[in-house]
Amino acid sequence: MNKSMRIVFLSAILICMLAMPAMANYNSDGWPVNTKMNGTVNGGVFHDSIGWTETTTQTLTTDVPNGTVKYAYLYTGVWGGHSTGWVNVSFNGDSTSNKLGPIHLEETNDGNDNVWCTGLGKYWLWYNVTNLVNTGQINTATTSKINGSIDGRIYGIVLVVVYEGGDDPKQIQYWINDGSDALSSTNPTGTTNFVGTVNTDNIAMANLTMVHLTGYYPSCSNCTKFNGNELDTSGVNTNEFDMHTWNVTNYMKASGNDAWFSQGFDAHVNICNTILTVEYEPELNAPDLNVNDVLVNPGNERYEDIVRVYINQSNNISAVVYNNGPEDVTDDFDVCFEADGLKIGCSTVTGGLSAGANTTISIDWTPTCADYPVMAGFPAQSLPLTINVTVDCNCSNCPTCPDGSCGTITESDETNNIFSKVIPTMQVYNTINVIGGVVDNGYKSKNLDCDTTEEPLDQFMYYNLIGGGVEYNVSGAKISSFDPEATDTRIHHIDLPSGATVKDARLYVYWYDKWYNFNTYPTGCLANLSVNFSGTDLIPDTVYQDSKSFGFYQSPKGSSVFNVTSLMSGSGDYTAIVKNIEPIGGNGTTLLGEMLVVIYDRADHGHEVQIWMLEGIDYLMSADDTHGSKDFSVSPEEATATVALSGGTIDPANVNTARLITVVAQGMELGSDMLFNGNVIKADAWDTPTEAYPGSKINVENVSVKSNLLESGNNMGFQDNGTTGMQASNAILIVETPVIVETPLPDLVVSNIHPQYIFTNLTNVLSVNVMNQGTASTASCNVSLNISHTGGPTVLIATVPALNASESTVVEVGNWKPTVLENISMTAFVDSGGVVDEGANEINNNLTVSRNTTGDCAVDDMLPDTCFGYRGDNPMTTAYEGTGGVIYSVGDFKYKNNTVSFSIGSSGDENQVDGSTAEIPTGATIKNATLYVYYTYRKSATGPNPGADPRPDYEMSINGGSTLTTDEYYTDVKGFTSSEYQYGTLVYDVTANGAGNGAYQAVRSNCDNTDPVLKGKGYVSGMALMVIYDDGSDNTYSIAHGYDRLATFYSTQYKVLPEDAATTATLTDVDPNLIATANMLTVTVDAVASGSESQQFNAGSWEVGAWDCIAGVPDCGWNYPLGINRGAVDKSDITASGTDEVVKFQEGTSNGFAPVFACLQTVSDTLDTVAPVINSVSLDPTDLNTGDDISVTVNATDNVGVTAVTVDGVSLSNADGDDTWEGTITAIEGTHNVNISAS
Repeated sequence: MNKSMRIVFLSAILICMLAMPAMANYNSDGWPVNTKMNGTVNGGVFHDSIGWTETTTQTLTTDVPNGTVKYAYLYTGVWGGHSTGWVNVSFNGDSTSNKLGPIHLEETNDGNDNVWCTGLGKYWLWYNVTNLVNTGQINTATTSKINGSIDGRIYGIVLVVVYEGGDDPKQIQYWINDGSDALSSTNPTGTTNFVGTVNTDNIAMANLTMVHLTGYYPSCSNCTKFNGNELDTSGVNTNEFDMHTWNVTNYMKASGNDAWFSQGFDAHVNICNTILTVEYEPELNAPDLNVNDVLVNPGNERYEDIVRVYINQSNNISAVVYNNGPEDVTDDFDVCFEADGLKIGCSTVTGGLSAGANTTISIDWTPTCADYPVMAGFPAQSLPLTINVTVDCNCSNCPTCPDGSCGTITESDETNNIFSKVIPTMQVYNTINVIGGVVDNGYKSKNLDCDTTEEPLDQFMYYNLIGGGVEYNVSGAKISSFDPEATDTRIHHIDLPSGATVKDARLYVYWYDKWYNFNTYPTGCLANLSVNFSGTDLIPDTVYQDSKSFGFYQSPKGSSVFNVTSLMSGSGDYTAIVKNIEPIGGNGTTLLGEMLVVIYDRADHGHEVQIWMLEGIDYLMSADDTHGSKDFSVSPEEATATVALSGGTIDPANVNTARLITVVAQGMELGSDMLFNGNVIKADAWDTPTEAYPGSKINVENVSVKSNLLESGNNMGFQDNGTTGMQASNAILIVETPVIVETPLPDLVVSNIHPQYIFTNLTNVLSVNVMNQGTASTASCNVSLNISHTGGPTVLIATVPALNASESTVVEVGNWKPTVLENISMTAFVDSGGVVDEGANEINNNLTVSRNTTGDCAVDDMLPDTCFGYRGDNPMTTAYEGTGGVIYSVGDFKYKNNTVSFSIGSSGDENQVDGSTAEIPTGATIKNATLYVYYTYRKSATGPNPGADPRPDYEMSINGGSTLTTDEYYTDVKGFTSSEYQYGTLVYDVTANGAGNGAYQAVRSNCDNTDPVLKGKGYVSGMALMVIYDDGSDNTYSIAHGYDRLATFYSTQYKVLPEDAATTATLTDVDPNLIATANMLTVTVDAVASGSESQQFNAGSWEVGAWDCIAGVPDCGWNYPLGINRGAVDKSDITASGTDEVVKFQEGTSNGFAPVFACLQTVSDTLDTVAPVINSVSLDPTDLNTGDDISVTVNATDNVGVTAVTVDGVSLSNADGDDTWEGTITAIEGTHNVNISAS
């Protein structure tokens, strides 16, 4: 190969995409003008056109030269004018082939893949008419409006024909570029490129032809440049169609040729085609090697019409090499093959090549999943591919052969040695978009595709059952057109052996898509089925599918699997009604039969049965040059689905029976083999006699594989040897072994040590989970727990009760309060004293676990007490104090209610402080009104408003007013491991929102307890309205509020003693000498009825189950989640003056509650500081003897009142209630004083 001439054919590398039909869409700025084809011919490039006639029908009549057509394209333009409508395009009288005929133009919604629509409705249509052109004859093309609101006037018609030979053939290099570049203020210029190299030393003539859908008005003389050289455009001077040619011979470059164009002074210009032809001077007396064609998998079905390369398997890539003469090639030369710029192979033509002769040379190429990751199944995936073949390229230089300098043959034309074959993902066959390019060959097994996560069949389950087995039944005939809303009823009869119970039951409904559905519904061809099974509607548990994945007949095959376990009760008939629930009208499917499979256990036969149950779909068809009626490059080995039977081990020597049940959809022929562990165990499997139900097309084989069993690692295979295809669907291996009866023995094991989290400085309650996994009961024994720690070990011992076989128990072994935060280990040993005879099972009696710390509360399981948020770390203190009265109402609250109504007045709510009516006395003035909102389950990490501040999640208003501002808030969280959920109290000052008695409604906005996102804001546990008023009395109140959650245990996570889950509310000191009575109200959230939560006032006794009241109900029962405890306080429990009053709260054995409110209210005892006055005393008689009675009358008064009068210790009486007190004393001997006292 010398340097005298060189042509390189380049092809754009397409972006990797799914193989879905490419659709054109409206674009106001249009599409760039890009190369549709380029190359060289020894012939000519012909083009002709007709321009604007202001008519809605236009015909181009043109005389095409003689020759052999290589490419021919027809273009036509239509003015839409912001409207839609129908036009008809015909060529040589044909309006049915190659997309010719009526076409609906849809302006901005246009979806036709051969239409470019731009601007205000400029349509440019293109058609491949290569097979319709008549050379050496008159050809006609007609475009006409049919109907619609579209303007419909025709811009023009263009025909471009590239042909070989003819009456005056010339050596021509050409580029045919098309598009519709709409130039405007937003897209003022454009460029079209002519990629490749040109031999500028041998050019005879070079012409640039450009099609303007609309030209320049006003005119422009310099609106086009070729390689930067201005071309005169003054002739393109109307706002109409124009096709103009310029001689650009002197402007050609060896590479990088381009044409630039601009809008000039015209607001809207469209350039649609640029055609560059380079005619070369003929060179004689040398060979001329070129590649005429590249064939991909020649011999494959429709290989010329639907070009495809199969991933992960060998493909034949062939090149037709031609010597265009006039001299022979006598030496060997190389041919280089590359794919997307990478060398894929090289081959040598030996013995030369005669002038005028051609030869076909091939390589085998296996594209890898790493380079072309296309996946199996439906919708099919594919990737585009460009194959370049270079003749006379030294293999060591492949794929870079820039100009032939690396070759060995001197040629008359060195520019035509490369042939590019662009293989798109979507190709047109028989007017239908089909899938080509790099594809998965769906006829092969899924063992060989790119999806390493999917096996031909999935192992649903491995079972090891006593008294187990499998029963199955196939029912239902094939229905070719199972349309939307159609139903079909199938009856399944199942006989289970005596004593058997259903373990699992699955219904497999087999189907495939109707032929040609892919062409109408390209993305919606998978069956959409439901089943009503024994009166219960079901959707599939899973759907398996497989597809050919390329070419013309795209019909995915599949099975829809329904879990019917809960609907099976034993032997009998079961009705399954299959329904097509596909919502797209007309998108039907083909329904095959179905199979009901039942796995059972506990049958009376009592044998040990191992079952491997596999399900799925793998579409298999061997089709190559020696197998099957068609060739798709699939050998029987590649059409073999091999599936592993995983789990369990088998004792082949003790096996009674081993049966393999296999299911194939649409077998029905001879020519498929069943394999087990690599051996053919049945030839011609799944043929017509194995159809399990008449007309079902479901073939079931049930064969013995006992002699082929391995201890483990068994596998089976479905192999197609050249049938018309089948779908491997199910495999079930059933191995039955007699149960060896052994002497029953217990087997004690420690399965766990609780709790999961341990805290320093808290008393942790430790327990051990002990199980008897043996076959005999056990007597009572000990279990020890050895804790390894600094200063240890600590050993705790407890008693394990007697356990039956398979029985377990959790034993509390004792309490441990660690003081050092460190990694620890704990070992539990059951039957440490060796009391229980376990035979050979004595070696598994102990379990060691660790608890570790890294300093992170979220991940550690050995934690400081500060990580435990339920220990009482948020005590309440006095928030309000003074004289007057208090109302605390919970209105009509209910858990999760976001609206609560309150009624204050003579017929209002219950005042939870003392049980009276919530009424503000006449004449009293309001000192404060507070709204409390208690909340729970707020997601502080992943909710709508992450963070510790709950206020953004609670938008509160009262009586329809503006959003309230939170006065303060209190929160609490778990504090360790997954501690996202936050609890708390929000406090709102609503004094300004209410002036006294009346109705009040508190509303939480922008929340939804059912919305998956909004419910992350948390739920309302309850609300309360508190009013403090001044009634002029000396009665006192002291109020504390907050939120402090307490808990001692949750499941096996944590468990501490009650003293580690306690908190307080500190209230203002009360002097017991100054009060008549005292009343206490405490409110909690989540206390349980008659629970173990307790309350203590100062040093008084603990009240267990204190919060068993229903808030808002006079009889004060209990209601979740608010708990009310109110009652009189014994004055003896009140501390001496000068010491605050303290209410203590403690969790007992429940999993959490929170004190939120405490109110101590007193009634004052008024002090009497003025002594009574004795106004007069009279004695009668005054002359008396010893022993006589003396009548005493005393008049006494006091500012408050006299309560008693005594004379020498004898009490006088006050019968009339006035100031006179009377009584009798006895005279004694002698003279003495009488002492009189008033109080």
